[in-house]
Amino acid sequence: MKYVNYMNGAWYCRIRPKAHLRPFLPIKTLEYNKKLNATTASEAESLAIPVINKWKNEINVATERFNKVNTPLLSAEEILRTKKTASEITDEEYDVVQDWIYSSDSYEESKLREAVVKTKTAILSSAYVEEHRKSLKHLSPKIAEQRISRLQKQFILNFKYLSEATLTELSIQQWVDSYTELKSPPSHQTLSQYYHSARLYIKWLRKKGYFKLPTDIFQDIELPDEKELKPRIRRKAFKDDELRLILENITDNELKDLTYIAMYTGARIEEIMQLKAKDLQELDDGYLIQIVDSKTIAGIRKIPSSKHINQLIKERIKDKQPADYMFPKGSKNKYKIRSDGYSKVFGRLKRKLGFSKEHVFHSIRKTVTTKLEQAGIPESIASDCVGHEKQTMTYGLYSDGSSLEQKRSAINSIEYELD
Repeated sequence: MKYVNYMNGAWYCRIRPKAHLRPFLPIKTLEYNKKLNATTASEAESLAIPVINKWKNEINVATERFNKVNTPLLSAEEILRTKKTASEITDEEYDVVQDWIYSSDSYEESKLREAVVKTKTAILSSAYVEEHRKSLKHLSPKIAEQRISRLQKQFILNFKYLSEATLTELSIQQWVDSYTELKSPPSHQTLSQYYHSARLYIKWLRKKGYFKLPTDIFQDIELPDEKELKPRIRRKAFKDDELRLILENITDNELKDLTYIAMYTGARIEEIMQLKAKDLQELDDGYLIQIVDSKTIAGIRKIPSSKHINQLIKERIKDKQPADYMFPKGSKNKYKIRSDGYSKVFGRLKRKLGFSKEHVFHSIRKTVTTKLEQAGIPESIASDCVGHEKQTMTYGLYSDGSSLEQKRSAINSIEYELD
């Protein structure tokens, strides 16, 4: 018989309920367990039947209690998201919402839930997230997903209900300040992204009329000083001998060529992976590399190729159609990021060779800017080569940028001792 077994010279009946039901059961142990005063299997089964039936009834009651507490929360949220006023809620839906209101573990939360339903002076912070996600179509899928993820994991977890009482300048200031108390606090930049994701969500809710606040209470919030937060890992530039070691150990020819192009252009790995044959325009003394897909506006640029990679480029685009990628073995993910695979391969290799977190593929970009600076190249020209924002208003707003000859001279100043 199920649930009845013989162990250590005695008969027992046992049932182990599912873990999520334990808080709703009268037992404090992981399972129901009772020793039966029986000497034979048939006698044990006979004694076990009423015991097992009692336990099963308790498990059924626990299941109903669990469903009552957990399922209505989702149903109630959906009801409250779609019904603009309390009068639109049907009697059946109202029962679900009422159960949700009073299933809270605290009086304070029950009052907040009541405010969401009856007075409409509060809303569930998660109720409009999916609609907000759809409003971010102007952003790339990856950036939009990052913003929603920050909103859900950082802001909504701390502000389940939004009202004039819960969302105040003080409560927001306390929220951002709380990150300084973490054992591993985020960087100042990361915290700023959390803050702006929340602020933009509240601004969107106000604009749509879902949530009313008299003023933008975020405007006077002060983020913690950078010194109070964990500093970001400062990336280090690779030295020539370090790059030589890496190149000697790269076994994939595509990744090796990718590394060489980064070394003589300062381009980001994804910028290189997005290059197509049509983006490499042949010139008398090399190629004009046209970077048309970058993470920043400044990253969209044209740079002449170095004499050290002209032959490499020629071989890479040989017999390719204009729309063919220069590096065909790119990754395929939902964000259309082609460089993920090679970034991971490079990361595993550099760790195997003993490099720390301070060295990544992006460190090559820092190597290039360091070489340009050491060669005496003006910062405005170097910025045009590697795709950095210009720091001055005059050059940043009013200049058409460096000439092709200026950029060629800068690029050709990049030399490595690799022998």
